[in-house]
Parts: sequence; C-alpha cells; structure tokens
Amino acid sequence: MDDNALRYESIASLAAKYRSGELSPVGVTEAALTRIERYNGPLYAFARVTRERALAEARAAELELRAGHDRGPLHGIPYAAKDIFDVQGVPTMAGTRLRADHAAAEDCAVVKALARAGMVLLGKTHTVQFALGPVGINTDMGTPHNPWATAHRVPGGSSSGSAVAVASGLAVMALGSDTGGSVRIPAALCGIVGLKTTVGRISRAGVYPLSWTLDSVGPLARTAEDAALTYMAMQGPDDADDTTRGIAPADVVLRLRKGVRGLRLVVCESVVFDGAHPDVVKAVAAAADVFKALSNANRLLIVDALSSGERCVADLTELVGLDMSTVSNHLSVLRSVGLVVDQRRGTQVFYTLRNPCVMNIFCCLDDFQASRAG
Repeated sequence: MDDNALRYESIASLAAKYRSGELSPVGVTEAALTRIERYNGPLYAFARVTRERALAEARAAELELRAGHDRGPLHGIPYAAKDIFDVQGVPTMAGTRLRADHAAAEDCAVVKALARAGMVLLGKTHTVQFALGPVGINTDMGTPHNPWATAHRVPGGSSSGSAVAVASGLAVMALGSDTGGSVRIPAALCGIVGLKTTVGRISRAGVYPLSWTLDSVGPLARTAEDAALTYMAMQGPDDADDTTRGIAPADVVLRLRKGVRGLRLVVCESVVFDGAHPDVVKAVAAAADVFKALSNANRLLIVDALSSGERCVADLTELVGLDMSTVSNHLSVLRSVGLVVDQRRGTQVFYTLRNPCVMNIFCCLDDFQASRAG
C-alpha cells in the first residue's frame, strides 16, 4: 500500500489488515514516523516525537499479535497525545516554555490505559498556552498549520496539534482535552471527528488541569467508529480521579452500530448563527438536512430550542429531554441577567430570548457571576 493511502486508514481498517497480514504495526509505525519527519516542519503538529518508545511498542504489539495475544482493535495502532498529558520522562509543557523542566515521573492514566490496549505512542502535540484558547494560536511555542489551506489558517484550539496530526495523516488518532470546546472546535476546523466526553467517564489523572469541574479527555479521530473504539479503552473508574467512581462503563460501539434510531437531536437555528459566515451556515444546514432525512425512518427529532420567537417551557422540556425543574432553573439564571422574558398564561409559562447573541449571553453571564462573587 502506498503512503498516501496508508496515511488515511482508520483504526478499524488497520486492525483488520494487521490480522490478515496485509500490514504490520512496525511497518505502519515506521511509515507514520517518516511522515512526521517529512511534514511536521510546515504543519507544526508535534511538539515532541517519542520515536524510540513508538518503535519499541510497535515491535511488542507485532510479536504479541503473531503469538496470538490479541489485545483488541487498538493493538498496534499509532496515536499522539496533546502536550498536557503526562508521558514518563517527557516534559509536560502545556504549550509554554515555562514548563520545560517539568518531566513526568509516570504516564497519565489515559496513556496507561491505551498502553494496556496495545496502542503505540508517536509523540506529543502542540497546544495553546495552558490549554486555554479556542482559536489555536500559541505566540510562545508556535501555532500548528491547518492542513486544509496552503496559506496559514488557524486550526482551532486548544487541541490544535492533535487535530492537525489526524487531519494531515500524521497520526491515526490523537488525544485532546475539552473544557469549553477544545476538542470540538479544532475537530470542526480541521474536518475530523472530535468527541467531547462526559466528565467522570474518563480519568483526568496526570492531565494538566484547567477546570476540575469542566475538564474532560476525548479523542480526535477520522471516524465516529474510531472515536468510539478509543473511548471504550479509556473509560472506567480510577481512584486518582474521584469523578470516575461509581460510573459503569458503557458499550458505545454497540450503540453506535445501532444507528440513530431513538436518539433526539436539537438544532439551535438562531442564536448560534449570529455573525456566522454564509458558507458555515450552509454547511450546518446541509448536515441538518441529512438528519431530517434519517428522521423519516428513525424518528429523529429536529427542533429549534433557542428560537428568538416565543416558546412554551413545557414544550422545551419535552424536546430536550430534561425535567421541568432543571429547565426552569436555567431560565431563571437567564432571566436574572435580562436575557429572557417569560410570562404565565393559564397553566403554561412562555419565554422569549430578548437578545439572541451568543457573545452577549457570555458577557451577561460573566457579569452575573462577578456580581455574585462581589
């Protein structure tokens, strides 16, 4: 297989070809390292390449597979980790030279989990300073180059290098973290899959923190199936992260293969499009049309939960699948900062967004939090 075809193989495809003998973990890893050496200069995805570790892990995976010791679909698959994940003997820079001397004593929990699954670590990818920034720009250590443009275009952040590595074929999958969009935004800007996981599903022990209540670990991958396969290996309780205790693992691969039947999709058509580029609006609308077509057979619900027109609170609770008290609590916060006007008519309550602009919502909520703190 030529290099151009190999670089865009999925996890599922590579796993099948390993077992058929068409490809090998060592061969795929060596090809990935060659591509990184060739293209990382202009792309600037990797902050550090762990070549020796990668080759050692690939050789071990190949020997195990040949001996019949199969650890599952991730066995022998090369991946990268955002440079906020501890890797033994390697500095956890978190996007700043100030942490150049902070070498990790051991692997973080997620890297350990992927090692148990037989994955091959290629290295660590660039991120925004201290993993704080949605655009992906790093003025200290440099900004990765979005591979979809010849001119320099932002990759999204803060998992910028991870998204670029996957989108350009330097890695099959890369680890990211998401506090307010840091997996989802670069995945969107680089045209790949990003999974924002629920806090408590995957341990964050050994991951440089930004917000203990909001931080989550998630994969950036080429396909939804690849993201699900990676998630399966990473999830589970960890005594070093209290949020993971008592949460039973879920078979997301099985759920994925059942399709969208029974799922509920909420499309916010008004607020999120304020100031958006027409091409972006068109692309999102086209994606929504795909789900609308699927809904004919699979009962997938498309609604506009943030319409600037008047809506009934009872209808909203049914549409988004939340109980009345939860929705009422959220609306009360929005009401307190002047974003929602509601009124009761008979037994029903209706609400209207007064100022449907995302940035205004954030500013008002910030002012609200500041007033409470004061």
